[in-house]
Amino acid sequence: MVVILAMGIGLFAPPFGLGYHAACTIGRVSPDAALLRIWPDLGVLVLGLLLIAAVPWISIGSCPSNGTVTSSRLWLFMRRSRRR
Repeated sequence: MVVILAMGIGLFAPPFGLGYHAACTIGRVSPDAALLRIWPDLGVLVLGLLLIAAVPWISIGSCPSNGTVTSSRLWLFMRRSRRR
C-alpha cells in the first residue's frame, strides 16, 4: 500500500510527473501556472503516506480477514498439529 501510494504521488509530482503534464495538457493549462495549485494536494498526500507508513494498522489491520489465513492462525494450527 505504501509503495502504490508513493508511486501515485510520484506520478503527479512536478517537474517530472507524467500524470501532471498530461493533466495540464488535457486542461490546456501551462504547467508553470498549475504548479502553485498542486503543492497543497501533494502535501496532503505525503502526510497520508507518512501516516500509513507510521501506523500500518490503518491500511491492513482494520480489514476483516474474510476467511484468509493470518500468521497467528497459521501459528496456532502448526502448534496444535505438533501436539498430535
